[in-house]
Amino acid sequence: MNRSNRHHIQFRYGLITLLILLFSAAISYKLFSTTVIDAPKWNEKARRQLEKVDTIMPERGDISRCALVSSYPFNDTTTKRYRFQAVYEITYFEE
Repeated sequence: MNRSNRHHIQFRYGLITLLILLFSAAISYKLFSTTVIDAPKWNEKARRQLEKVDTIMPERGDISRCALVSSYPFNDTTTKRYRFQAVYEITYFEE
């Protein structure tokens, strides 16, 4: 390989490396800007969204909340079969 070609290849690798470093620096700046510099604006926006209270009645039924209290598998000793039991807590809308 002649010296001119080697110099040209090294220049291209250096240029590509520089472009990758500039791109990663731009991403790092944007990340820092969003999380640290603009944090008060994002916090205010989140607070406004969380303060909104919209109660939407469901189309089917009046269940407002359903939560899994416990779930566990067990073997039924009378039928000798595997069973699964889940206990739910259901809360209804008050009228």
